[in-house]
Amino acid sequence: MNKVLISALVLSLGLVHSAAQAAPVAGVLSAVRGTVEVHRGASWTGVSKGAFLYEGDKLRVGARSVCALTLISGVEIKLNAGALFEVPAREADDRSGFQRAKLNRGGAWARWLGASGKKFEMRTPTATIGVRGTEWGEEADATSTEVSCFSGSVEVGNA
Repeated sequence: MNKVLISALVLSLGLVHSAAQAAPVAGVLSAVRGTVEVHRGASWTGVSKGAFLYEGDKLRVGARSVCALTLISGVEIKLNAGALFEVPAREADDRSGFQRAKLNRGGAWARWLGASGKKFEMRTPTATIGVRGTEWGEEADATSTEVSCFSGSVEVGNA
């Protein structure tokens, strides 16, 4: 129940905050340990817990660092050291909140908070992972992707 309330709070705060930004809010950083940077516009800038993430932002996780983010779709994602992640945009023609994220490199673990019923897709350089209400992890680089499913189901296809 608390996780559903957190997702609702992220959504409502994000909608208010996005009025001042060019891109809509896609989520919030819920935890940061070490060095985490966001690329928005022309340069990389350090970010901390509570920072809003906008559609199209890129996150870079430093050595010996980790972070967690909560997306408006209700997906919680934890990124490992060395990860390079693109914050997803909602599909323009989809009112369900469908999001498609991209893990360019590194490791990630993710799960749905509360009831899912929505669709979420994680892309890597070599695979597309369709998530259907589950808990999963992936490790990616330019030539391979390893997917682990801890509960529920995922569909994996070529990128």
